[in-house]
Amino acid sequence: CAQTGVGGPEAGIAAHTHPSQEVRFQITQGALRVVRDGDEIVVEAGETVVIPPGEHHAWENAENGESRGVFQIRPAGMSDFVFVQLDRAFQGVAGPAETALQTVILVGTHGKHTAWPIRTIRFFVAPTARLFGYRSYYPPGFEP
Repeated sequence: CAQTGVGGPEAGIAAHTHPSQEVRFQITQGALRVVRDGDEIVVEAGETVVIPPGEHHAWENAENGESRGVFQIRPAGMSDFVFVQLDRAFQGVAGPAETALQTVILVGTHGKHTAWPIRTIRFFVAPTARLFGYRSYYPPGFEP
């Protein structure tokens, strides 16, 4: 589970599924717009939304400013690791470019069972980023 920030007013994640994992968003600040199988809901501070395994979903900030909350994927997997590391590296305010780069590096460094296009991308991106000093792991309490 990760306490994570969704970021600025344009922040969010495109539609996707987790075939065998449940997703939970517990919003602690702001509001989150969640689209579940085509139906849109707004989750306010103090509320929780649970997305069952296999349900198509996307999310973004529902208001100007920053949304924060607890994000969980059950059972835990690579996605949990990526979100925890993003939160630690960028203090909850990673933009789309940082999210994409960090995800490729994390999956390239720590992921074992990924599709061939991701393996090809990580072959070039992850080692190159590490050569330039871009970390692939951020321990608790790390301040860049």
